[in-house]
Amino acid sequence: MKRLSINKTITGVLLFSMVTIAQAQSPLWTFTSDNNFPPVVKVSSTGNATIKYIVQNHSPKPHSLVIEPIPGISQTAPCVVQGKGVCNLELIVTGNALPTNGVFGGPSLCQKNPNGTPNLNQCYQPSPGNLLQVTKVTGPTASITVSPNVLNLTVGGNYGQVTVQNTSATTAVEGLTAMIPQGSHLTVDPTHTTCSNTLPANQSCIFAFLPGNTVEDVNIEITGSNVTSAIPVEVKVSSASQATITVNPTQLTLTVNGASGQVSVQNTSATTAVEGLNAAIPSTSHVTIDSSNTTCTNTLSANQSCIFGFFPGNTAEDVFVNISGSNTTSSVSVRIIVTNNTMGSLAYVGASTSPYVNLCTITNGSFDTACQQTGDYNFTQSIIQIVINSTGSKAYLVQFDSQGNPLPVIVCNITPQGNLAGCTPADDSTHSLLSLALSTSGKAYFTTNIMASAPATPSSLYSCDVDSTSGLFTNCHSIFTFNPGVVAPGITLSADNQKAYVSYNGFNAGTLQDGIYECDLTTNNCIPRPMTLNFSNWFFGNIVFNPTHNLLYMVGNQNGDSTRGNIFICNPSTSPMQCSLSLTSTGNGIVFGSNIAFGEKIVAGHSQPQLYVTTPNTVTSCDMNNNGGLNNCTQGSATITGASGLAVNPST
Repeated sequence: MKRLSINKTITGVLLFSMVTIAQAQSPLWTFTSDNNFPPVVKVSSTGNATIKYIVQNHSPKPHSLVIEPIPGISQTAPCVVQGKGVCNLELIVTGNALPTNGVFGGPSLCQKNPNGTPNLNQCYQPSPGNLLQVTKVTGPTASITVSPNVLNLTVGGNYGQVTVQNTSATTAVEGLTAMIPQGSHLTVDPTHTTCSNTLPANQSCIFAFLPGNTVEDVNIEITGSNVTSAIPVEVKVSSASQATITVNPTQLTLTVNGASGQVSVQNTSATTAVEGLNAAIPSTSHVTIDSSNTTCTNTLSANQSCIFGFFPGNTAEDVFVNISGSNTTSSVSVRIIVTNNTMGSLAYVGASTSPYVNLCTITNGSFDTACQQTGDYNFTQSIIQIVINSTGSKAYLVQFDSQGNPLPVIVCNITPQGNLAGCTPADDSTHSLLSLALSTSGKAYFTTNIMASAPATPSSLYSCDVDSTSGLFTNCHSIFTFNPGVVAPGITLSADNQKAYVSYNGFNAGTLQDGIYECDLTTNNCIPRPMTLNFSNWFFGNIVFNPTHNLLYMVGNQNGDSTRGNIFICNPSTSPMQCSLSLTSTGNGIVFGSNIAFGEKIVAGHSQPQLYVTTPNTVTSCDMNNNGGLNNCTQGSATITGASGLAVNPST
């Protein structure tokens, strides 16, 4: 028994260690330093410096990121990044606030808590080569720039030159030097070099470099003893004859733990072979070369092609692989997207008749598979909206009573199979909701219907806290009351959760007023946005941001006629707000109660963004073009009588 206990203990420790290592190897966000604002700097007690990183979010969820406090180093603004997107992290180094021994290590970039502080349980740092190295120096410092940052030379060929500019107004650069890595065949050409030990303020000089007799790609550093940060220069030495390559496709979509994909490489040169052909996969990626399906070798003959095969790993990611040779004119990038699904996503569709909540499978962008009833709650009223939280663990169903009677929002757990279970009221049933939006920081915002019973209650915007475990709403209170007669049937939030955009309709002295309110959630104030289109006789409904949060999509219908519906696309960053009709003709079954959601499908090996919209008895799928416009709209064959609310499960 004692030996068994020891074995169990050892096994537990090993399993824990494996989990810890796996977590450590899969950061949710990673860092790339900006060569123009590198993390290695020298700052005097009276000086300042700027350090910049590009942060890549490997999660499908958006994040607002802040650094753990560092003496003398401050972040200019939170790094707000969309799912699979990037953001810029800019740090200001203040010399008089730095510790005497400087700062070596970090920054630690963390998920922002609702109160603005860093969540120390979810932080990541740059790789060792990109960590902060901030030295505090006693004398004055100088800054330099170099041009170009990339130098292309030929084996045994002529020299190339780099211009160094001292950008300091009063301080000379001392100890100016070009540091060439040991082992490189590159040398400084003294005949054509004008740089010396000292470079006066506001002056420039030239470093000239001679290639050796070897193909190589090296990074040299231009620096000085009092320079705030060294500036890298990439020197590419290629063979006398260069080749050009193309790749097809330029984007590859794979599935976690799924089959490999292939990219064809073509040498378009008529006489020159590609030497040193290579596919450079980022070190943080889980993508690997599939050797059994790879025909590319070190050499690719003129006018010939070969194949690189790529295996997805066990992590969803979006990476760029650079394919090049030692004598190619340039590298060619291939984007590899690894998704968590095979484009067989799950969706939830609410309806005006039983079954009120339907679980549907989207097969490569289409609602063609019969849907099944889901949810263990006794629904008796229309489900006009379905909202899924940012973690994909809970679904919120907005009920609607045509008489305007208050009904609770129902919150359900989403099982691993996608079913809705444990459904229960999320609020106290005292409000008649029209639309709901959830923030990523534990807040819920909803609009209410006009209550005609005496005393009449106008439509309002409410805010609630959301319990992180149960998902229930607490502390619900009105933060803005719309004008009398105004109905607000749609709400969506900006990426940073600081603004809400609310669609509205209303009559004032017999005149229809409709459009979009922009609500500042920090001041709790809403204003109608001027718009470029005349929306006479249009009734607006559901409104949502697209996945990149730069365009608003809003359903509209004229006089309740299903043959006169359309989807409006509006750009909230313009003033007045630029809006256009996304469909070339009205109709398409779009009605006041239609809802919009987004997804994607695979077309010829590429990921094609999709917009889904509920129409009276099914869901219509539309392709989205690069400008956000819609085309190739097709109604699904799955029947959902009175389809209204719609949400796509982000976890499938």
